[in-house]
Amino acid sequence: MKSFAIIFLVIASVAFAQKVNLTEEQKTKLAEFKKECVASSGVALDAVENAKKGIIADDQKMKDFLFCVAQKIGFMDKDGHFNVDVMMAKISAQHGEQIAKDVVGVCTAKTEANGPETSFVLAKCLSEKSKQHVSLA
Repeated sequence: MKSFAIIFLVIASVAFAQKVNLTEEQKTKLAEFKKECVASSGVALDAVENAKKGIIADDQKMKDFLFCVAQKIGFMDKDGHFNVDVMMAKISAQHGEQIAKDVVGVCTAKTEANGPETSFVLAKCLSEKSKQHVSLA
């Protein structure tokens, strides 16, 4: 479940389809999201790989990448607001309802000045607060 974000960034979400059971269609879509977000943000691929391991660089390109992914998987809107219902549904589907409840409330309790900053804090929180390492990257 290190790959949460896979569906997000569970959901990873995008970059991380490691231990989450995704359909081939979901894996393809996530790969497309990752490619698009890497291109638009300019983030280095090694930084994305490190993020999958929970080492999330405090870097503007990484923040832009995470925000891009969060939007594409429906975790956040273009204004940087959380879509809690979407997060709960997607995390519950991949990790179970209890894990979703454990992390979504805590990780969406605080927002930052903008979408990239908020998505960065969300990714760090998902990585740190989930026992099964739910990941956004």
